[in-house]
Amino acid sequence: MNVRSQVNPMQLEDYFDFLAADDIRLKDTRIGIETIESLSAASMMTRSTPP
Repeated sequence: MNVRSQVNPMQLEDYFDFLAADDIRLKDTRIGIETIESLSAASMMTRSTPP
């Protein structure tokens, strides 16, 4: 049997707390998903593109 088939799939609930429809946070923190999204977008904008 393949080892990968024995591993449980990743569940969003393992990493996020769903407090309300518009309030999703990193598990056990006060960091909202909108903060992660804005940091990710800023990071993507500052990356240089290959020539």
